[in-house]
Amino acid sequence: MDENLPVNENVSQHGKKAPAKSTEDRSIEEILLADPHVVRIHHSSYSQSMFPQIDYSLWRAKKRAEREIKYLQEDLCRTYVEDDFGADHHARRMWEATKERRVRRYLDNNPLGVNAFTGMLLSVDALNEGYKGTNPNEFEVLVDLVDANDYENYNKESTQEKIEFVDRIKKRVYGLLQFLSKQELVLSR
Repeated sequence: MDENLPVNENVSQHGKKAPAKSTEDRSIEEILLADPHVVRIHHSSYSQSMFPQIDYSLWRAKKRAEREIKYLQEDLCRTYVEDDFGADHHARRMWEATKERRVRRYLDNNPLGVNAFTGMLLSVDALNEGYKGTNPNEFEVLVDLVDANDYENYNKESTQEKIEFVDRIKKRVYGLLQFLSKQELVLSR
């Protein structure tokens, strides 16, 4: 066998076609990358290991703060799925409806969708409500900075503009988490 030829994963070394992976055995990314409407998958620059330790006693409702910060951390780690639908939201929804349930759930959490990034904004607002740390004014400025984006025309923007927009929100949310970890250090002295 010539080593320079491309290898087809579905063909065994003996030239016999191997059984194709069933949908259940394929990862969501494999399924999406095989779809002609998916242009690219952009992995997040954030990971769970990089998040600072947060002092949940900074809030009156500690359990709610834990939940909202968990949501924010999950949102920061989410992968962008770039498709070829552009501003045609209806066509995207029709296409998503043809996908199996786990793929639809994955696509529902695509940060490029308005609902996904507004979830981050809602979590930040919820954290602002019960905050009782030592620097409430600075915290409020950071919260306002996260939400200081004009997303009225978001659906009309190009995919690259959407990626840049959501990246700005993510960067500000991460900055807010870093601020909360500094608050923990101040309170523990």
